[in-house]
Amino acid sequence: MKTFQSMQERMRKYHVVIIGDSNSGKTTLIESIRNGAFVEDVPKVAEPCEISEENLISHTPMVLYDTSSDPADEVETQSLLRKADVIVFVAFLKYEQNMQSFLSDWVPTLQFVCPNTPIIIVSSKTDLLSSDDQSFTRSQLSTLLKRVSNVEVCLECSSKTHYNLDQLITYSEKLVAFPISPLLNRTTNQLTPKAIRMLSFAFRRFNQSNTRFLSDSELSAFNECCYGSPLTEEGIEQFKSSLQRQGIELASEGITEQNFLEIMKLFLLHDHPENVWGVFNALQFEGEYPRFPEWTPENDAIYCLSPAGKHFLKDLFKRFDRDGDHRLSREEVDEMMQVVDPLPLAPGFPANLPESSRRNVEPTAWICEWELLVRVSPVSTIRALNQLGGSDVSSFVEPLPDKVETWKLGETVERSVVQAFLFGAHGVGKSSLLRRFLGSSPAGKYLPDQSLKTAVNIVKHGEGAVDSFILTEVNEETENQAFEHLRFCDLACLVWDVTRPDSLHYVMRLCSRFPRGTKVLLVAMKSDLLRVKYESTEVFRECKEFCAKWGLEESLLTSMYAKDRLFPLMFDCAMMPEICEIGAEEEGEGEGAASFLWPVTVWVSVIGVIVGGIWFFHRRHWIVC
Repeated sequence: MKTFQSMQERMRKYHVVIIGDSNSGKTTLIESIRNGAFVEDVPKVAEPCEISEENLISHTPMVLYDTSSDPADEVETQSLLRKADVIVFVAFLKYEQNMQSFLSDWVPTLQFVCPNTPIIIVSSKTDLLSSDDQSFTRSQLSTLLKRVSNVEVCLECSSKTHYNLDQLITYSEKLVAFPISPLLNRTTNQLTPKAIRMLSFAFRRFNQSNTRFLSDSELSAFNECCYGSPLTEEGIEQFKSSLQRQGIELASEGITEQNFLEIMKLFLLHDHPENVWGVFNALQFEGEYPRFPEWTPENDAIYCLSPAGKHFLKDLFKRFDRDGDHRLSREEVDEMMQVVDPLPLAPGFPANLPESSRRNVEPTAWICEWELLVRVSPVSTIRALNQLGGSDVSSFVEPLPDKVETWKLGETVERSVVQAFLFGAHGVGKSSLLRRFLGSSPAGKYLPDQSLKTAVNIVKHGEGAVDSFILTEVNEETENQAFEHLRFCDLACLVWDVTRPDSLHYVMRLCSRFPRGTKVLLVAMKSDLLRVKYESTEVFRECKEFCAKWGLEESLLTSMYAKDRLFPLMFDCAMMPEICEIGAEEEGEGEGAASFLWPVTVWVSVIGVIVGGIWFFHRRHWIVC
């Protein structure tokens, strides 16, 4: 669907092709328009007649083309039909055979040559019709409207009296510059889904207060932007009164989105589509959406929501929380997102959110979801925020600070969002860890999945900070895909099963693929299944030697039933300097590797900021989470 402005740029002129049987009056009609008076002596086929742009609303010239009804000229006629923007069929409908000629002879040709071109039916020579004849021709016009889908308008015209010739020009222009059919279903007289989406966007763009109502000042701003002049207080009252006379119920707070849609539908039903397209033109629509402001992300930058972006999303949340329960139902989310295409929400939404937000999304989960979207696809996310009515949307995101430069200063990185990748063999408990992260009940049965699964939740860490934490489960089949996106990984968690030594060997082999300096943390699962003390097992000794060889910290020990001390620790490990950084295997267990071990002072600094505490066994160098 194109706006009239983009059509102007494409075509420069509107092409209206006039067809009809012999003696239908089409050539006389063209000559009467050209000369401004009735012309009796006309050629067999009239020369093209140009209507200057000064006489047209869209300021785009129009050319009327006559055609020959001689079968010998059919090829030339079809050539003209192919470039037509509007087709006008002229017939003297006093005689029923002329309507039948259109249905049997012309419609098959039109459906083959130009099936989507709008058609205007002109009942000509109305000055020659009696009252009974006029009733008959109108019934035939009604039949044609119902039987031929792309017949948009039927007119009664007279070349001799000039009756409705101006309307023929007006409707021809409107069908090209301001088409009704993409916006209104003629059968039901209801707005099309595309029109609802476009107009809902327009309403939200002018509803900068992020309420459910256009205030008087917002209504005036809308009128000035789209129609060229602001509304006075008196003008606003007159406008509202006229709407109420049309049966539109208005709230005292202002015009609702539904009111706005009803107003636009009235314009279409009363043949004023230019008023609706004027809105799209003012907002610079391209296709179904306004022109997206140019924005290019910085090379290799990873983005998060800025304070302005969070503020906009929180206001949006409040606006669509119709029942005021501080949660968004699926219906409320769908209503909000109806203006957005393609839908930016993660494929797993809302299953990728905490259990408490599966049915009704909480405010914190709402922000978490958008943090994930910005991180994965900042351009499409900004586009979606623009479609949701945001202005200056490039200010809604900001690049995350550089971690390496901060660590060089020995400082902890300050970030509002962290992402960890969970690597590990099948069946070690990665999915259970993900479910635990979301507060879900343990699954009754393990079902392997060959796709990357990502979940997002808030985590309370440090000295009471609350931020977004993203966990991505990486299976054996998706390892290569994960390594291609390793720049998004703030912490690589190597998950293994303490009851399966082979699962430890699996993550040991993975280490060689990580670049030096990657944050890596081992997490040993299923500690509840051990029948002996972990530190007395052979797998403990093997893991300890492996960690020393690579300069890694001792593996954390946990299970699906443990208290949630693990995730705050993971978040802080990803942000703190000098810990969890992978070294080089060939350094062995000497001085180089020892320098990567967590000093007691670092341990204390980490442990001290974890809410609820962690059991830390200094002699054994491992933590139970």
